[in-house]
Amino acid sequence: MKYFYHSIVIIMLLVLVATGCATRKAFVSTTRPAEINLKGIERIAVGKIDGNIGQKVADLLVVTLFESERFEVVDRENIDKIIREYQLNIGGVIDKSTAVQMGKVLGASVLILGNSLMDYKPNTWTKEEHDYKGYAHTVYYLKQIAKIDTAFRIVDLTTGKILVARMITKEATNSDFSRNGYPQGIDKDILIKTALDKTVSSFMRVIAPYSYRIEIEFARSKSSEGKSGINFAKAGLWKEALKQFELSKKKTPNDSRAWYNLGLAYEHNNIFDKAIEAFKKSNKLKPSYKNMIEINNIKRIKLDREKLKEQGVK
Repeated sequence: MKYFYHSIVIIMLLVLVATGCATRKAFVSTTRPAEINLKGIERIAVGKIDGNIGQKVADLLVVTLFESERFEVVDRENIDKIIREYQLNIGGVIDKSTAVQMGKVLGASVLILGNSLMDYKPNTWTKEEHDYKGYAHTVYYLKQIAKIDTAFRIVDLTTGKILVARMITKEATNSDFSRNGYPQGIDKDILIKTALDKTVSSFMRVIAPYSYRIEIEFARSKSSEGKSGINFAKAGLWKEALKQFELSKKKTPNDSRAWYNLGLAYEHNNIFDKAIEAFKKSNKLKPSYKNMIEINNIKRIKLDREKLKEQGVK
């Protein structure tokens, strides 16, 4: 098994070398906490979202909530009827007793309401341009914009208070040009769907922890160990990368870049105190704003970890 593991590592490194060892960038997946803590709230009701695109926003939100596997979504079949009975709308106020009654009827702890408006604009214009021979040509330009403005509100059905009021604006655009008349552009529905996805994705970040990829760029390394460390990091093998960067630092102890790369390796092995020490050492040898950025990143990561723990993410 050990032989097999090392064989896989060697193959991955050879692939990295063959496909471009010049690049010093690696990608890492990380998790950020939600803006608000909904820990303990398992059942969510998505009420009516008014506006010319509101129904599609509500439908996509229900699907996204369900797929997140963090919440149980209440069946929407009778939600609108119940909301009308209690005369609740996007600007309405609900007292505690009414909220508790609605919560019992809906079987939910919170209710999402909203208003969403979509505006689609295909803009066209022409411009006289000259080619390399000096001949004038009319160029036809097209820019399509699908814009969605959505006001979301989350109502606590145990207190009647508004937990979140958030305005989210998202756009999807497409630009094209032609010398033979106005270009056809892309399908309007595709742009609207893209803006919808952006809107719901942005709202989900308000209520649920989310993952995303970050790009890391290492400093150029003088030593072979440092170069190996970069390749290990690019393969996602951060423990092996750390060992190589430690060797590189010992070989070139006065090289700020060796300390910077070591700091990155400590940071992404979650050894934060040593990472900060390495960045400070790098900055002492050669001051750079990059070291300060990484030190601030570590402080943010620590705060994120505390929030994620509070939100039930291990």
